Amino acid sequence: MRWKFDKYAYTNYHQLAYKCATGLTPKQLKKSKEVNSPEEVLDNDQKERLERAKQHIALYLLDGNDYQDIKAKLFADI
Repeated sequence: MRWKFDKYAYTNYHQLAYKCATGLTPKQLKKSKEVNSPEEVLDNDQKERLERAKQHIALYLLDGNDYQDIKAKLFADI
């Protein structure tokens, strides 16, 4: 399998996982709750949803899906 290099891929998928789990990006969480790390404000349910979203993203990437496909699949499950 050949991977297309995208220097923003990690950031984009990280933000997508947070958006799926909490409805907000990490930056939005930090700003709204006035914390240094978005993990500080997550409850157990949100932590579980975040981990599940990350696992789904990894599987979708291995299946060859692109960002838009992954985003659609994640938000279809909500």
